[in-house]
Amino acid sequence: MKIGIVLHPYGEKNPAGLARIIFELTKALIAASEEDVKTEVFTSTERRRNIVPSYIVADIQNEYIIFTKEKQIPAGVFPGNRWKSIVLGGGRFWLDRGLSQMQEADVVIFNTPILPFFGKPKRSIVIALDFAYQFFPSRGVCDYFKHAFLKMYHGYSLRRASSIIAISEATKRDIITTYGIPAEKIRVIYCGFKNICALSRVSITAPEDFFLFIGALKERKNVVGVVRAFALYRKKNPFAKEQLLIVGHGTGAYRDELERIINEEKISELVTFVGQISDEQLSFLYQKARALVFPSFIEGFGFPVLEAMACGLPVITSNTSSLAELGAYNSALLVDPKNLEAIAEAMRTIVNDFNIRSLLIANGKKRADNFSWEKMAREFLQIIQSNK
Repeated sequence: MKIGIVLHPYGEKNPAGLARIIFELTKALIAASEEDVKTEVFTSTERRRNIVPSYIVADIQNEYIIFTKEKQIPAGVFPGNRWKSIVLGGGRFWLDRGLSQMQEADVVIFNTPILPFFGKPKRSIVIALDFAYQFFPSRGVCDYFKHAFLKMYHGYSLRRASSIIAISEATKRDIITTYGIPAEKIRVIYCGFKNICALSRVSITAPEDFFLFIGALKERKNVVGVVRAFALYRKKNPFAKEQLLIVGHGTGAYRDELERIINEEKISELVTFVGQISDEQLSFLYQKARALVFPSFIEGFGFPVLEAMACGLPVITSNTSSLAELGAYNSALLVDPKNLEAIAEAMRTIVNDFNIRSLLIANGKKRADNFSWEKMAREFLQIIQSNK
């Protein structure tokens, strides 16, 4: 079988969540195929006895075609030689112009709910991360029409797709309620994550004792809520020593608002902003922080939550969207992201309650063990081979 993957976006200098997910999934799918080739050829008896998983046997015959918008993928980016790169070309309607080349594939994976407008491949699998634009008011007329068009196009693509993969139960619910897609057409497959703390640590200037936030400085990430909750925590606990370290990039009005609130709360000496850092530096912070504070309003999938859990760092996160799923089974303190009192109290609990802190560390590590790119790739191959 020839499996096509639309790898877009690709080649960003600082890839965000979407780019990370589609790159790691593509890498894991191809790696699974390469690993199968290295495996000893299976006899028909072994296959009949189901000693070898069916998705492995089937995937030995698979080849991959990676479609990109503008940039050619250099050799060596993905393992082995059972894949090739095809550039479809930039500009508007680039997917439609590349449709004839996509027809070479038996199935094409679209990593966003955007299919060619005037046609579609033989079979298509669409991945849905989240629909954050629906949960925040539009900023101006242009923003309103942009969101309206995006909602229409997403619904159009989801209805025409052969099958849909949602990366959380929360995203699946949004697809059903917003677009009226039948539940049986949607399968939930969780993403993997990178074990940051398996990397060597590279030190970075940081407070001696601190809470950690990681993410883009955007409204959906609720960074304002984190800052205000931290200020409340310090007011209610005057002898506390913890500071707040914010890792992530952001400019413009929202960053200005953060600075204004920090000055208003008189905590400028307690809050440190750090821009983009390396994974090795992040490994250092995960293993030094008091807790990860990540009460986003909406996340298709929260990588920092699992990264922190795997590192043995307690997590405070939201009781909404996919974050409630990641923090299930008492693996994180779940809070209402709009409730500053609850976030501040969670900070106090982690600092003062040794038993809860220990429980979160133990349960968090167990929870993180359930997620990997290899597992996601295996479940994806099962969907592909099922022809549903």
